Amino acid sequence: MYKEISQEAAAAVAIHPLTGEILAMANAPAYDPNAFVRGMSNEEWKRLNDNPRKPLLNRFAHGYAPGSTFKPITAAIGLETGASFIRRCCRGRSMSATGSRPSCPKRPARLISRELLQVVEDPQGTGRGVRIAGHRIAAKTGTAELKQKKGELGKENGWYAAFPADDPQLLLVMMVEDVRGRGGSHVLDPMVRRIFTYAFQ
Repeated sequence: MYKEISQEAAAAVAIHPLTGEILAMANAPAYDPNAFVRGMSNEEWKRLNDNPRKPLLNRFAHGYAPGSTFKPITAAIGLETGASFIRRCCRGRSMSATGSRPSCPKRPARLISRELLQVVEDPQGTGRGVRIAGHRIAAKTGTAELKQKKGELGKENGWYAAFPADDPQLLLVMMVEDVRGRGGSHVLDPMVRRIFTYAFQ
């Protein structure tokens, strides 16, 4: 997993979605912690400390806006409380965001998983770039724009949250900083696809 993000300012975590067990964590770029034990010159410290990709930053302890990857959580809360637009469409009073009238599973998680599957399976889905033949992946992509004031171009961080739809033993969440002008969350497509290709072996 680290290999996939090593050239970026990024972080990724793989967990078991049913137990919460952390399977792997990666923070990039990395540095050699032994250098602090051996001692380093002022030049070496300055090069490390002034690196714009911030290798010393523990991104898991740093607050990041999750972008649209948080929407499934909002939808789940809405479905549970009966306030969701999706629940209203399930009751037949309106159409879903895709224009269809879905049949409503009893469990909100089932409906949300089905919608997340379309993020990858739909030819126009924002996660279509991680599609792997013979496997169904459910995902939510996101791009969080960070700026000081309205009207200016800010920094963009790309996000992915994905899991195998038929056998949810792995939930991968990945964030890559500074994706503006590089395709937004699509920068993460090949990284996420390669990780799942490996996991499916």
